[in-house]
Amino acid sequence: MERKFGLTELIKEALEKEIKDPEVKELALKILEAYLKDGKRAVEELIQKLFEEAVKYDEELNP
Repeated sequence: MERKFGLTELIKEALEKEIKDPEVKELALKILEAYLKDGKRAVEELIQKLFEEAVKYDEELNP
């Protein structure tokens, strides 16, 4: 378990250092956290939620 945690911290640090766009960085960290919390299913649910929000936003901009 300790090794997994160390790897997670390394991935998180790399994301924070390498991604310049704050919105992309936030999204990448959310995906990592979802994966660590509940695995693939949580990531799929997060992506579905984000897709629905994007469609709703697009519909508001282009009625």
